[in-house]
Parts: sequence; C-alpha cells; structure tokens
Amino acid sequence: MCLANVLTLGPVSCDVGCSLNTITITEISKVFSEFAKADNITVSCNFIELSLEAMKYLKLCGRSNVLDSLARGLGTKRQDGEDSLFPAKRMPMGLLEYMANFYAAEKLPSVSGLFYQLATMHAHNTGTMSS
Repeated sequence: MCLANVLTLGPVSCDVGCSLNTITITEISKVFSEFAKADNITVSCNFIELSLEAMKYLKLCGRSNVLDSLARGLGTKRQDGEDSLFPAKRMPMGLLEYMANFYAAEKLPSVSGLFYQLATMHAHNTGTMSS
C-alpha cells in the first residue's frame, strides 16, 4: 500500500491542540521538509513515508519502535541540560551511524568482498582472528 494516498484519520487530536480529518502523506512530507530546510537539515523527500514503513516493519518483526526511541533519546535533553539522553558525541553513536549508513546504501558490498576483508584481517593478525 502506498502511503502517499489520502489517509482518513477521523477526528484526531494531538498534544498541541490540533485537529485533523483528512491529510496526505505528501502534505505532511512537504511541511516536514520545509521545517528541516529552515534548520539546514537534509532529509529524503519521502522521509515520512520511509519512517512509517520502517516502524511498520519493526512491528511486523516483533521489535520495539527504535526509531521513536532514537528520536526521543537524541531530541530530549538530560536534566542538567548539557547533552541529550543519547549522547551523539560518544559511543555507541559512531557504531550506530556506521551501521545505518551501511545498510541504507544502494549497493551493499558483495559477500566475496567481505570474505576477502576477513581473510586479510586474518593474515594481518598472524593467523588468529582475535588478540
């Protein structure tokens, strides 16, 4: 199902007192993109649709909504106001960033390329995979 079609939400209220009846994902995406652009943030033109599809996939797989958790962790300041709940300048942010960018790539490295990398690591570690 393409989420770019009209969604009939019925009377929906949100925390800021708004009320929505019928809205399209395209309209939501345009507004979201404008807010992002105003803050000089680059997002995919279908970010909202991708986010919803990702959350549906996580639910289908019986996983928690890590997208929401990540957004809350990065977007919420600690009580001392120094950093976010999930500090972006420390581990494991670099690992998460690398993995997200790796799996979001259009073309993943071939399996044979990965075997070559493993063989090279093995050769450089004097015959052992761990130190």
